[in-house]
Amino acid sequence: MSRIPFWILVLWASFIRYTVSDSDWTKECNICSCIWVSGRRIANCSNKGFNRIPNGLSNLVREIDFSNNALYSLADGEFISANLLDIHKLKFQNCSIELFYEGAFRRLALIIELDLSRNSIAELKSNTFRDNVKLRILSLSYNRIKTLEEGLFSNMSFVQRIHVDHNEIEHISENTFYNLPLLTDINLGYNKLKTAAFDLKEKLPKLNSLNVEENPWICDCRLGLFHQSLMKNNLITHATKCEKPPKFKGQRGKAFLVRLL
Repeated sequence: MSRIPFWILVLWASFIRYTVSDSDWTKECNICSCIWVSGRRIANCSNKGFNRIPNGLSNLVREIDFSNNALYSLADGEFISANLLDIHKLKFQNCSIELFYEGAFRRLALIIELDLSRNSIAELKSNTFRDNVKLRILSLSYNRIKTLEEGLFSNMSFVQRIHVDHNEIEHISENTFYNLPLLTDINLGYNKLKTAAFDLKEKLPKLNSLNVEENPWICDCRLGLFHQSLMKNNLITHATKCEKPPKFKGQRGKAFLVRLL
């Protein structure tokens, strides 16, 4: 009987080890549901009663949905403690998050989508997303954010979509969305913005969609450059209206611009 070549034995052992490891990851799931979806390892941890990021999840998981858990806060380094550093997508909808530590997403260098919508987040420090350099989609909709600090998004050279609608944002500057060469879509609707005095398209050459509806815009000459740029480049995707001064109240932005010019 001929002997099986050693290199074949090595390959076979590697295959068996890989197969066992690959199948066992679904058992390392705490009380979540771990499944394959289109070649992606996904953990559905929604509605599980968690009050913190759990241990016991396989570090092979790449997407996790933590929605509808009363987390209330995200602590510094929680994903480091849970050994979940290779995550690609995270979802935290309706988690009652109020307190948000600056290092909550520290060392998550591979994350590309982050959904923190429908919480009670009021403040984000400028270094919150410092390590998330590959982020492409960020949703902060339906929170209580009042300020977007300069530098908050500055390291996101791959980001394409930022949604911060339905918050309490009162001010944006020309440095709010700085150094974002691939950003195409911004949603700032339903905030408390009153004015902006810069050319947004000049700062964001790839931008092709902007929603600024339902903000209390003061339609005067200070807003002219900002609004003229939006109209010229067909960026506005939803109708905007003036709140002040009285002679422009209720008028759509385009009508205001024609009269201003």
